[in-house]
Amino acid sequence: MNMPSSIRPLSRLIIIPIAIAGFFLAGTLSAQVPARRDDVSRYSLILFDIDSPRLGTLNRRILQEYVLPDIAPGSQVSVVGYSDIIGNDDHDLLLSTQRAFGVARWMKEYAQASDGTVLNSQGMGRADAPYSNEYPEGRFYNRTVLVYVTPPPGQPGR
Repeated sequence: MNMPSSIRPLSRLIIIPIAIAGFFLAGTLSAQVPARRDDVSRYSLILFDIDSPRLGTLNRRILQEYVLPDIAPGSQVSVVGYSDIIGNDDHDLLLSTQRAFGVARWMKEYAQASDGTVLNSQGMGRADAPYSNEYPEGRFYNRTVLVYVTPPPGQPGR
């Protein structure tokens, strides 16, 4: 993948994936959605296909143009994946975890931030879905990954 020269790989960004049924065993973390604060930026990637964790071209563009420039050194980044209600609970949880981990992995590879930035990923499945699953539109929006960027202490959000 060709990336602009202004985006350089990050060497010290930490990804802490969630362990689910032995799937990602690099570590565990209870990644929580940050408390509502004025300085926390929230981005939603809603362009996932049904039953797919693939990070498509449009989602990569959103990450590159909007999310990555918002990550300052020392930021806390939480990547939280969700799914719709199609499929069983275990499958939806695994799928949402794969989506979140895929976004976090891509961000680690292409982020501009440097030392001290922490990146957490977590799949929520259909639990606490951001939109109602009652209608097809809500199910579409729930095939999402939300990215929360919390700036380091003393630095305002963008």
